[in-house]
Amino acid sequence: MEMPATHTKSPGLNMVKVWYNTGGEALLDPEFDCHAIGYGTQKTHYKGRNAMLGGFFGELEERYSEWQVHVDRMIDGGNDVTVMGRYQVKIKNGPAATLPFVHVWTAGKDALTSVTACTDLRPAA
Repeated sequence: MEMPATHTKSPGLNMVKVWYNTGGEALLDPEFDCHAIGYGTQKTHYKGRNAMLGGFFGELEERYSEWQVHVDRMIDGGNDVTVMGRYQVKIKNGPAATLPFVHVWTAGKDALTSVTACTDLRPAA
């Protein structure tokens, strides 16, 4: 994954950067709250770390044979971190596409507590 040169300012930003580099499940609070807008998944709200990892990501794995995240910019707002970038995806038995995204993360004391993730699947249709 591409990571932009970003000056580290807050623990929230540090956690988000580690998430994009490792996808470490332990970074997500057990009660993690995910709002996924524009992903074409069965639900737009996933409550709990396991619901996000198994439900949301599970649905994406069923639909796409490739899913890469490229971060273009991170904006440090202390406990809230906004990330802008693009996905490089390949639909199973279908075309490849580039999809823009915006993620707004909230960090607690020891873990990421929520994300609102927005994308536009129309380029992959």
